[in-house]
Amino acid sequence: MIIRRNSYPTRRSPSPNRLRGFDPRLVDGLTLWFDPGDANARVLTTATIADGTDLSQGSWSKGAIASVSPNDDGVGDKVTTTSGSGTNNWVSQTLGNASQNATACPTYYFVFELKAGTATWVEVDTCSGTGRTIWLDLATGTQGTTPSGISNVVISAEDGDGYRRYSLELNSTSGAPEFTIRAVGGDGVTTNPGNGILFYVKSVAVSQPRVASLLNKATGIWWAQGTANNQPGFEPAGLGGLATIRSYSSQFLESTEPKVVQTFSGLNRPWTIMGSVIPRHNVATQSNSVFSAFSGSTDNLTVIYQDNGGIGPWAIRRVDSLGVLTDNQSAIHGGANVPHVVEAWFTGIKVSITLDGKAPSPNGATNDRATISPTTARLFSFGTGGSSRTAMGTFLVYNRALTPSERQYLRRGLGQSRGIVVG
Repeated sequence: MIIRRNSYPTRRSPSPNRLRGFDPRLVDGLTLWFDPGDANARVLTTATIADGTDLSQGSWSKGAIASVSPNDDGVGDKVTTTSGSGTNNWVSQTLGNASQNATACPTYYFVFELKAGTATWVEVDTCSGTGRTIWLDLATGTQGTTPSGISNVVISAEDGDGYRRYSLELNSTSGAPEFTIRAVGGDGVTTNPGNGILFYVKSVAVSQPRVASLLNKATGIWWAQGTANNQPGFEPAGLGGLATIRSYSSQFLESTEPKVVQTFSGLNRPWTIMGSVIPRHNVATQSNSVFSAFSGSTDNLTVIYQDNGGIGPWAIRRVDSLGVLTDNQSAIHGGANVPHVVEAWFTGIKVSITLDGKAPSPNGATNDRATISPTTARLFSFGTGGSSRTAMGTFLVYNRALTPSERQYLRRGLGQSRGIVVG
């Protein structure tokens, strides 16, 4: 194994069986190293809801039969239904695409504090037009009917003022994020519970962490995304309890960093790509890009995962002006939310790809050889387009074809750090 002796003069060549002090820089040729933990990602928390502690403000819409007033004890607001008929007893704030920097409702975090009054059951709608509504029993702190787009629901014990803290995670592919709440007659019920029925709200917060830039630890250069709608999300414990960055649909980071772009430039130039990833599909047949080096709409090198209903293969695809030269697929592996260590490499003659150290793809031959001339490298996006719903942990690129023992050392280090079983 080749090591960078100038940087690590006292270390011996790392063994695949000895992972203490795992460090990708011990393998020579590292040009890209993403690890979104610690201070390596510039994370922006967006979408905090306006006036979240005072629902009487104009930022909150009120239905025709909803009244908001301060609680008698001065803690929180009182929401009262003023008629026994109709369903317009709601209080709502739609965050919208412009203020939310989102085209749908992916990975939003809701935290709100509620207390029962004469109303015990409420329904909370988190995303417009998609039925992302959860029912809650405020008297007992019980979670009722919950749709598939809402997860990680946590309900606290009552605080000193009698309020419980409710937190949840929203994921949806359409609509706009919102917080709409109203009293109802029971679990799954949408009817008005009656005139004068009330409950209490102390606070509401909705947020979404986004990654504005990510540090290439191999070079010290930040990869950025200045357009808010295109910034990937950030999951503090997205894979193996460690941070990931995530594309919800078309979010990506990119750079023209020469050291990375040149890794894939020229005739039959060898390279190696490795990373810990987890597909986050919620729609069948989605194609998901992990990485691409491209120039315009051609000269692409991309690692893609095709869900295809949960059974699709991973593939490495290389394209030049003549069209697709290689569509080199691995064996079929599991669908959404299955973590993997993916590795792909080009020897100068043959392209190979494998997951978790299983046997590499059987494809690849002399026709894999081609001149590739990328000008930009992009994380998640497939060249100038494409979509991705993938979360990524650590991601590595090397400017040569690594040896089997080098890949094994890296694979085991990536797998061990993220709790992924590899060979």
